[in-house]
Amino acid sequence: MLLKTSDQFTVNERITNQGLTPFNTSNILKVNKTMTPEEFSEKTWKEKARKKLNNFTQKLNKGSARMVYASMAGMSLWPIVEASYKIPAGTTAINHFGLLLASYLGVVGAGVVANQIDNWRNKPVEEADVNLWIEKEIHSNEDLRDAIDKMINELETITTVNKGLSEKDKEWFDQRLKEELSALGNLERYQMHFSAEIMAGSIEKVVKAGGDYIENYHEGNIIKSNTQDDLPLDNQPGNLKKSYLLNLLRKSGKLSLAGIDKKAASNSKVQLNIGAIYTALLTHTSKEKFYSKRMNTEKQISELEMNTEKQFSALELLNKHKRLVLLGDPGSGKTTFVNYVAWCLAGEYCGHDTANIKMLTSPLPDDEGKIDPEKSQQWDYPDILPVHIILRDFAAQQLAESDALNFQPNAEVLWQHIARDLEKMALVDYIPVLRAQLLDTGGLILLDGLDEVPEAGKKRDHIKQVIESFSDTFPLCRMLVTSRTYAYQKQEWRLPEFEEAILAQFSKGQIQQFIHRWYANIAEHQRLESNDAQGRAELLKNAILKNERLLVLAERPLLLTLMASIHAWRGGTLPEKREALYADAVDLLLDWWESPKVVRDLKGKVIIRQPGLAEWLSVDRERVRTLLDQLAFDAHKNQQKLTGTADIPEEKLITGLTKINKNPDFKLPRLIEYLSERTGLLIQRAEGIYSFPHRTFQEYLAACHLTGEGFPVRIVNLLETEPNRWREAALLAGAKASRGSIENIWSLAGELCIDDPTSKLDIKHIWRAHIAAQAIVETVNLEQISPGKQKKINRIVKWLCRIIQENSFPASERAIAGNNLAILGDPRSEIMDVDQMLFCLVPGGNFWMGGDNLELTSTKGAFWISKYPVTQSQFDAFTQDGGYEKEQYWEEARQDGRWENGKIRDYIGQRSAPRNYGKPFNLPNHPIVGVTWYEAIAFTRWLTDKWHTEKQLPEKWRVQLPGEAQWEKAARGGVKILKNSVVAGIGDLYKTHNKIAKKKIAFIENPHPKRNYPWGDVYDSNYANGKESEISETSTVGCFTDGHSPYGCEEMSGNVLEWVGRKGENSEFRGGSFVSNKKNQLCASRSWYFPNNVNEFLGFRVVSSPFTSDL
Repeated sequence: MLLKTSDQFTVNERITNQGLTPFNTSNILKVNKTMTPEEFSEKTWKEKARKKLNNFTQKLNKGSARMVYASMAGMSLWPIVEASYKIPAGTTAINHFGLLLASYLGVVGAGVVANQIDNWRNKPVEEADVNLWIEKEIHSNEDLRDAIDKMINELETITTVNKGLSEKDKEWFDQRLKEELSALGNLERYQMHFSAEIMAGSIEKVVKAGGDYIENYHEGNIIKSNTQDDLPLDNQPGNLKKSYLLNLLRKSGKLSLAGIDKKAASNSKVQLNIGAIYTALLTHTSKEKFYSKRMNTEKQISELEMNTEKQFSALELLNKHKRLVLLGDPGSGKTTFVNYVAWCLAGEYCGHDTANIKMLTSPLPDDEGKIDPEKSQQWDYPDILPVHIILRDFAAQQLAESDALNFQPNAEVLWQHIARDLEKMALVDYIPVLRAQLLDTGGLILLDGLDEVPEAGKKRDHIKQVIESFSDTFPLCRMLVTSRTYAYQKQEWRLPEFEEAILAQFSKGQIQQFIHRWYANIAEHQRLESNDAQGRAELLKNAILKNERLLVLAERPLLLTLMASIHAWRGGTLPEKREALYADAVDLLLDWWESPKVVRDLKGKVIIRQPGLAEWLSVDRERVRTLLDQLAFDAHKNQQKLTGTADIPEEKLITGLTKINKNPDFKLPRLIEYLSERTGLLIQRAEGIYSFPHRTFQEYLAACHLTGEGFPVRIVNLLETEPNRWREAALLAGAKASRGSIENIWSLAGELCIDDPTSKLDIKHIWRAHIAAQAIVETVNLEQISPGKQKKINRIVKWLCRIIQENSFPASERAIAGNNLAILGDPRSEIMDVDQMLFCLVPGGNFWMGGDNLELTSTKGAFWISKYPVTQSQFDAFTQDGGYEKEQYWEEARQDGRWENGKIRDYIGQRSAPRNYGKPFNLPNHPIVGVTWYEAIAFTRWLTDKWHTEKQLPEKWRVQLPGEAQWEKAARGGVKILKNSVVAGIGDLYKTHNKIAKKKIAFIENPHPKRNYPWGDVYDSNYANGKESEISETSTVGCFTDGHSPYGCEEMSGNVLEWVGRKGENSEFRGGSFVSNKKNQLCASRSWYFPNNVNEFLGFRVVSSPFTSDL
């Protein structure tokens, strides 16, 4: 039957219904990967369109009946129509320009326009013909109208046209355009443009008239002349702008080495140039996700969101989005990125040798840390004016009176802050000039640290209102806001009309590039020879890349910086375990915070020396450290929220320091002054409030406190009351205690996991066993375990096998438990052994198939489908048995030129084993991923041969991929289903099949024959590893037992997508994966990709059945 699917094919159906060629995103991706820079590009389109639109006034005919809207749209579209005549014959416009068209027109619009372009290629047209086609179709074709609106917005068409019009023509143009948009029904989409033109125009009139510009930027109205002739030469706008940008260049271009290098800890003037070590940042937004979002459709062919091979850099997203919120964890590089962008843009204008657009758009490194000079990042705004605002400072300075009754949190408040900063630079005359420029031509507003604004006094709410108001008042400005991810999750916090992107952790290539640049530049400050510095860099690279634990740590820019620092001042060595690394990092930060500070004159002579805290208080440094451990423990214990760092009141810090003080000349005011001037292990967040620089250090110091009296019983008691609060501190405490004696970690694990699990599990004991497992995995060398210790591990393993099936335990924690189970040794033979694979019986008969348009269909005969997706361990048996080398299993791959001499060639390259995505994806009890459709087919043929040879499978039976109908019936159930599900291993399959065939099977009516999900109609994130469960990676199979289908099949929604069917031009897959939202985890969810596609969320399961069946 022809399967009418879920709304995943809504877009293609809409295209097909118009008689157009379906939009083949996979093919587009393939073509665009080989595009050369000389071919028509996004930048080329923009440049050519703007050039034509600048001459729009020459084509105006106010007496004409022609539509302004259509003419403007036709001129914007013409460059790509013109370029289409250069496409090779036989190549369609959609295959050549697909992603480019989708980016500016949406996926449906791309299909509509691309098909029309192909028509024009067969019969060449003039620009006027394009305008007429738009004018004719625009009234009746809503998809085309939506596409044109997108294109006009992306190319900034109206703004470009207006710049070339006289005041009189501009008024006529705006009025005519409003009338046309109103008639088309899309005027509302352009309201922001018309508001911007009114505001920018009013400023422009004042400035052009040479009149006075009234600016309420301070405590009263200040009138400044805007007539350039009235200004002295140094105050001409060009000179003022350069002075402003030179200030910005200086402020944004330095990174202090204090706190990074112990030798520099007492000298805050030792600094690195930001351009010397900056490494371009990636985001979690893949290019496919980006285009999918812009296409305004919830489902796309090939599930565009799946392909994470092509991620946008932070700069590319800033280029794409006019309003962007960049999210990331502490130390992920948000502030450094903001400073770097400001530094490069300012340097470009000032003619700086290194700070410029070339530096800004430097290529990203590949996996080896190398760069291709031809692959620069895209940036289309080289002349844009940056305005850098630290929101924490803004809140402290401008929102100090926010409690006043007459306080209005609006754009003017932020503008006053900008104006005051200019005053401090002695650039008062630049204030009205800057404001006029931001209104007239726009700028780049960089708002750093939204999460660092205090919540007290509604300051965060006020900041949000201010940003929204500023965005409306200065609509031509591009805006970037940074925030920690967790702080931006609340709906009331989010900024409307702002896109969101999360910074990704460093890739291997970024790590290597950072280390190389770090040592190349740190050598100058530590007086290292070039060869020595290069050698140390290689040592650090090897230490990190060859140790998965260190690699995971190094993926965070903050920890990589500290690791590089520790490696440098330890002379080229690095601790392996994170607890030891945190210990060194804390020691470094404490040294920075506590050590004497020295200021020298130009000749190097000491002119000021401030003693270290321990020296000043006349106490041992360990006493200071013990106090900090206690403060961290108390702060952690009493912190209301379980994210971020706790506030430590100044009075509590001072009280503690006063108690340990032994200095008779101690003076309280001087101590307060001392603390306010210091930063490092404790930093001042606000007046009278301190905190640790990162939650990691708070947890580590609290852990140090817990290794004292009462260990390990005290930890167990804390975990029983609040496991989420104390889990990290407990793990670090166990690791720290084990450095004194390895028996300490076994003592902690034994205290946590005393008995074997009972029939009914208590949540407190679940948490205890769960954390015991994690503590052992993180700390113990599992290759050296005595028999006595193995008994403790066996007990923990029993608990883990129960925990992963305990639906009352959070899904994300079950996933962690499954990972630990894999490392400690998963005893479940049905998961680990291919010969113990379990199958669920699916009888023949009628069932409902499809999405929105369900059809009653049937499967011929019964079949058995594997209970779980095939696991890594099970697939490894095929690899170890030489499956990749045996030609008889690779018929289709060989015919398609994808297999040769024991190697499969996917779209990335050749290999003779599944593509390895690292942990946890490659853990043995996880579903197999990194395999093509060809490999899935080869596995089924190998398994058929294996079981035939071993007499486990009758000759007339075979193993294969499920067909689409088989897969969907197994997930949804038939009109009637088995009263009790039947599950059997391969050894019992034939016997069970025949036994059931001779008996009358008990059936019942399916209570939900048209169910949305395998378990029913309502989605539950605890039933599937999908996007909503926030696991964000594959999980151990068997973690979602309550999400089973009517026949007992598990994980048919979520975890991994599954290859099905026979290969045609493309191959289908079903279900959803850990990246899929609930709308893409339906029983009817389906899509396709090329059979050589491979990724980390695409696997498969198998079916076994006789060629015919009477069931």
